[in-house]
Amino acid sequence: MISIKISPIFYMGAKRRLIRKGLIDFFPENIDRYYEPFAGSCIVAMNVKANNYYLNDIDKHLYALYQMFKTYTASDLISYIEYNIEQYKLPQEGTRREDFQNKEKIAEYKKAYNIFRKHYNFSGNIIDFYILTIFSFSHQFRHNANGEYNMPYGNDFFRPSNKENIYDGCIFFTQPNVSLYSMSFENFFEYKDIVHAPDNTFVYLDPPYLHTTAVYNESRGEINPWTSATEATLRHYCELLTQHHINFAMSNVFANRGFDNVSLKEWCARNSYNVHHFDHCYSACGKGNSRTDEVLIMNY
Repeated sequence: MISIKISPIFYMGAKRRLIRKGLIDFFPENIDRYYEPFAGSCIVAMNVKANNYYLNDIDKHLYALYQMFKTYTASDLISYIEYNIEQYKLPQEGTRREDFQNKEKIAEYKKAYNIFRKHYNFSGNIIDFYILTIFSFSHQFRHNANGEYNMPYGNDFFRPSNKENIYDGCIFFTQPNVSLYSMSFENFFEYKDIVHAPDNTFVYLDPPYLHTTAVYNESRGEINPWTSATEATLRHYCELLTQHHINFAMSNVFANRGFDNVSLKEWCARNSYNVHHFDHCYSACGKGNSRTDEVLIMNY
């Protein structure tokens, strides 16, 4: 199996499985400037070889995590995490199927998690936020209208592999050639003037997929849900990239759970883009959905 670096950031839609299926093999070689307007967990960037990285995500919590791994050492982060796990009596092992029969044990785990969640909602500390993502349901994060973290308890714990990922993340985010941003993709395109970037520029796009189930489809940071209108704007920027001879690749879906993305198919055909079809859905569509047609769209 291909060896890849795993991002320490938990985020639905991460491309780990697609990377293992050869996603990055489709990227151009000799990338000077690598742009990712929807960076998410940054797992793709962490596995791409480039001279310079420009990574953006509109979600302020993701950006805060980027800065956390850039600011703190891995050993300091791990020490803080382990100390709080001990102090708040958070689970130090995964919840097995048989454990769900032990209602008292599960109640203790949930109580500890809820106490720590209340602590974070008061402190606002980004490392506390990260600890919550370790223990929350499906490692997702979500906030209510008052800005309070409200994901329920999951069934995971702080694994040895999580420590390895933290070390890899700190190494990556502290590199001097990694630049981090948090704005809408539209503003990112304009601010960095990407369509006029020099030779050997590559843009990887992993926008929210229409008609898929994901927390990030509910809202784009604190702005609006991903809609057909925002997708149309993104396609416009893709066409500008093509006009200026800048290579891009975009992950998306042609079909998912009964939805046929006709407009996307027609757009690809109209612009003569190359399309690679992955044999299963591996990311935001839900594992095991055999009727999903997840694709990589390329203008080269």
